[in-house]
Amino acid sequence: MKDFHNEIYKVIINDEIINNSIDLDGNIHFSLYPNTSDIQKIAIVIDEISDPLNEAYGDNRSIAMSQTIQIDVFIKTNPRYNARLLRNEISQRISDLLEEKLSMTFVSSGKPEYDPDLKIYRSVRRYDGTFYKEIINN
Repeated sequence: MKDFHNEIYKVIINDEIINNSIDLDGNIHFSLYPNTSDIQKIAIVIDEISDPLNEAYGDNRSIAMSQTIQIDVFIKTNPRYNARLLRNEISQRISDLLEEKLSMTFVSSGKPEYDPDLKIYRSVRRYDGTFYKEIINN
């Protein structure tokens, strides 16, 4: 079975547009949210919302799994860039990549947030994806 987290991670880190916009080194997290006060510029969190579910069958065997994933994008304010716009651009680019590269569907989002005490913008989006299993014929 494919690892949903890893597939999404690879798509994000290999995107030239995102890499030209932000430093991803150590800023992508799996399921564990960083302490918001520790975020210096950006944090992206890839989190499971549901366990993988059997989605399609062939010869009475599951051949595809689906899962809902949430991706949070946190951007710290800085006088050198507009953090709110950068948050929107990164979130939208991730949506475009997941649809284009992994055929994942954007299904919902939370209200975009701003924490004035920590000066951090946050975007929350959820995606559904179906991945076919690699079947080995014996």
